[in-house]
Amino acid sequence: MSQPGISLLNWSGAVLCIAGVSYAISAARWYSRSRGLPLPPGPKGLPILGNVFDLPMSWPWIAYQQLGLVHGDVIHFRALGQSVIVLNSAAAISEYLDKHTANTADRAQSLMVELTGNGHNLGLMRYGQRWRDHRRVFWQYFHRDAARSYQQTQRAVAHIFLEKLLASPLLLEQHIRYAFAGSVIHVAYGIDYTSDASDKYSDAMRTAIVSIVDGLVPGKFMVQYFPFLRHLPSWLPGTGWQRQLAQWREENHSAITMPYEYARNEMNHRKDVNESMVGRHINSLTRAGDVSAQDEEILKNTNLLSLHGGFLALSLYPEVVKKAQEELDVVVGPHRLPAFDDEPSLVYVKAVIMEIMRWHNVLPLGVAHGTTNDDTWRGWFIPAGTLIQPNVWACMNDPQMFPNPREFCPERFIKDGAIDTPSSTPWCSSSGTEGEFGGETLRRAGLFINIASVLHVFDISGPLDANGKR
Repeated sequence: MSQPGISLLNWSGAVLCIAGVSYAISAARWYSRSRGLPLPPGPKGLPILGNVFDLPMSWPWIAYQQLGLVHGDVIHFRALGQSVIVLNSAAAISEYLDKHTANTADRAQSLMVELTGNGHNLGLMRYGQRWRDHRRVFWQYFHRDAARSYQQTQRAVAHIFLEKLLASPLLLEQHIRYAFAGSVIHVAYGIDYTSDASDKYSDAMRTAIVSIVDGLVPGKFMVQYFPFLRHLPSWLPGTGWQRQLAQWREENHSAITMPYEYARNEMNHRKDVNESMVGRHINSLTRAGDVSAQDEEILKNTNLLSLHGGFLALSLYPEVVKKAQEELDVVVGPHRLPAFDDEPSLVYVKAVIMEIMRWHNVLPLGVAHGTTNDDTWRGWFIPAGTLIQPNVWACMNDPQMFPNPREFCPERFIKDGAIDTPSSTPWCSSSGTEGEFGGETLRRAGLFINIASVLHVFDISGPLDANGKR
């Protein structure tokens, strides 16, 4: 008769032996795959969970920059088998994303893209035929030369923006959304920017931006690492995030569906709709045959960005406002509003806009890329499927590139009376802006005409206290 204690010891020994052999096989495979190279430096993780609890959930761009002081300009996290690399410097972004494009052209393979309803967004779309189809249509109507043809619309919307500000300055946030969405939805869909109805479309576009900035931060939602959580009912305690994700999905669906359906319904009644991007493309497809479901999906998927940081900065730095106004008085004069032809002569105003883009970046973590194959870089091993997060905020606030980075100083972009752009300026890198398609040209043009127009006719300052004093 066997003794229970001896039997238990035998089983324990067998389990430990199997575990040891499995670990040895796994380690050997990893060594062969990585060729013995280490992963990039980063916080030491827990067994199995890895760095799940090291990924910051609030203000991650600042937290990553602080971690960079310890680990360097490249930080590696491993969360439940998913590798995440944060690039904290312009040099690292350029060196890896720009020079390894064959392996980093893909977008992050994140469940959150689907759960936030952002699968339609070109900047987040997986590299492949669907991405190429969308890119081709987008480039056709938004390449740099095409984007310049929309300047008349942008200037008209800027003038309406001024009227709205004058009539109700307390609704600044709403007016800012209109300033960009008004021209974009007119160009894309032919929606009348003089109508109050355009506000519902600009609200939908704002939701799309919020869902990207707040919803795609690694570690903010645990469902990213525990996919089974998506199936939990939203009425369970602690699952309020389910309702937030569902709301983003619904509003993102509305953001791409509402304006497209408007354009389809109004094509036979309004000239502006026929001349819009969607109108022209549908007409070209109709001449060639029926508009397919894939064509409709591509046409629905378009969007843009915002002005808040500019007003915040200018309200805090009245001396900047004064210098910009002095330049506008000389170049534009008192009898008209700024035009796009004035831009080459408005050196200080252009520097103000560049500083706004640096000081208050709309997408501080850019757009995450993904590696398609195992890779080596700087003597490190980068596994296939690694999420690459460019920390654009850290680049814009790098004291080596921009001394006193939290100070709003347009002069940093002026040298010998002309604009001086550092060759390594992060917004010119592949940090996720898709500038090559003309979207960046359109955005900068919108910033220029709105900022220049506002500065020419308004003073901008902080709020007044109860006694009417600043």
